[in-house]
Amino acid sequence: MFEMDSASGTPSYGRRWFPQRFAKYCLEGGFMLTFIAFVSIQLFIPPYIGMADNGDFAKVARRLSLVPANTGYGYEYFTADYIFLRTSHWESDFRTSEQWPATIAFLLSGVKTEGDVFNIRWLGAIHALILILVFGLVLLITRVTGVWVSVGVRFAVLWIFSDVLYVSYLNSFYSDTTAVLGLLGSVTLAALIIVRGPQTVWVLGFMLFAVLLITSKAQHALWGVLPALFLFFTVRRNGRVATRVLRAGGAVVLLAAMVVVLWITPTHYKGEARFNLIFRKILKSSLMPAQDLLELGLPATDVRFIGFTAYAPDSPAADEKWFAEFCHRTSYKKVAAFYAHHPIRAFDIMKRDLETWARYIRFDFGNFRRQDAVRPGQRAETFALWSDFRIWLFFLWPAHIVAWYSILTVGAIVVLATRPSMIAVQFAWLTIALIGAAGTEYIISSLADSEETFRHLFLFHAITDVTVCTALVGLLTGTVKQSIEILSKRVLRHSSVSLNVFV
Repeated sequence: MFEMDSASGTPSYGRRWFPQRFAKYCLEGGFMLTFIAFVSIQLFIPPYIGMADNGDFAKVARRLSLVPANTGYGYEYFTADYIFLRTSHWESDFRTSEQWPATIAFLLSGVKTEGDVFNIRWLGAIHALILILVFGLVLLITRVTGVWVSVGVRFAVLWIFSDVLYVSYLNSFYSDTTAVLGLLGSVTLAALIIVRGPQTVWVLGFMLFAVLLITSKAQHALWGVLPALFLFFTVRRNGRVATRVLRAGGAVVLLAAMVVVLWITPTHYKGEARFNLIFRKILKSSLMPAQDLLELGLPATDVRFIGFTAYAPDSPAADEKWFAEFCHRTSYKKVAAFYAHHPIRAFDIMKRDLETWARYIRFDFGNFRRQDAVRPGQRAETFALWSDFRIWLFFLWPAHIVAWYSILTVGAIVVLATRPSMIAVQFAWLTIALIGAAGTEYIISSLADSEETFRHLFLFHAITDVTVCTALVGLLTGTVKQSIEILSKRVLRHSSVSLNVFV
């Protein structure tokens, strides 16, 4: 970085120091500006994109007294404008962290008067700022790596997470948006803590993003255990009492958030998902549906409801008395017991979803407004190279995802066994946590509901994309190569010893 002055013997900055530092900052600025441009072009410049509403937007929007300016579009078109009507206010009993950025966007928009228009790009801007912040943290992490490593990792993150798959969600009220932002932020800050140490500001940021993920919806609340465990182990790495107390308290907060979300999730939401699961997935392929119903705690006469959804007008779930009895008689505990007694059935369901629904990474929800779309349900095709590649892989060989996670698991175990460096070991544990989270997410999406399985797998695909980045770090830094070399030497040494004993 600097050279010694031959005359005075004092350090002086060398000729190469400033150009190198300048080039480094220019490279970082170039990546940041490119990422901002890719996201902004999609979100803010007409014809800007978003996600069509499947009916879930009202749970967030109507808490702010917002109703869509255009109704009846369904899955076909993205609605950008919402009218402020106090008479439309509705306090949904479904709680989600998506309400936080939505409320901030609403307040910043200046909408106050009856009939004012709220454009969803205000919300898109809040979501985009969070995503851009996460990308900035990636730039910060990769400062400590070599040039080619930093360029490779930054390019991969830029390519993957500026894809329309993720950006289209930013202009929406879906709870999946805060879920994926919470995922990306917490994983990035976990990596930053591993590389730069458990500084208080990084730990607080990690907690905030983890809470954002955990409280997005009940499906993701179970994740509270993983970030809590991470905080527990960071506590052990720091001897300061105040810091240890802060991080131990953070772990407790995350576990408490998990419990609260699971506790306050309305019974009827769980019941509706369970109804769809039983009558649309479990029984639909059953050879003995009456017997399966009895095992699930329901009367055999309910076979007449096979194929119904909880949302259909003629569904028995519309009868409050019948539905209350249904929720009382069956539970996810009984569903889990059913799967335990019929593991092949559970495996077949997951296999069928992998072959049928996992390929719809970008599903047929319209991305364009009615005035911008060429046809109903038109999806955005610009900035879609990564998601198109992922979709192509699923159509070509659905089981590639099983192979990917198998290879990733073996690689992480090899790194843990060979321990090339402490940072490598910690990244291996982080990768194993991601593998566990992906498996949990897939199992819940497949075995706990039957409607819109393709959409429920969104976070599973996001975790997969994160593991692509962590695997790339292991390859470019030489960690994988070093671990294989260490393992090979151990195997050869062991073989040599065994041969000498035999001789």
